[in-house]
Amino acid sequence: MLGNNQKLLGFLILITYMLILLGNGINLCIISTNRHLHKLMYILICNLAVVDIMFSSTCCTTMISVLLAEIKTVSYYSCISRTYFYHLGDITVCMALS
Repeated sequence: MLGNNQKLLGFLILITYMLILLGNGINLCIISTNRHLHKLMYILICNLAVVDIMFSSTCCTTMISVLLAEIKTVSYYSCISRTYFYHLGDITVCMALS
């Protein structure tokens, strides 16, 4: 179905995933090391960065393994755990923003 573009799409998702991890990691490091940024607004930003990492890790890792490693099956326990963490992120965002 994807043909020749499968590897290209996999690399684009991999690069995007690495940039998400890098950006959120830098965000977390800067806010946690600077004492002047220990305010409620920055704690909310840290929580949202952790949730963004959680969302990215649940979705992108499966797509990368399917597109680049050509692993076409996902185990039941892996699927259930990814679904659990995805919905945990949803609940965390709802609780943080309300």
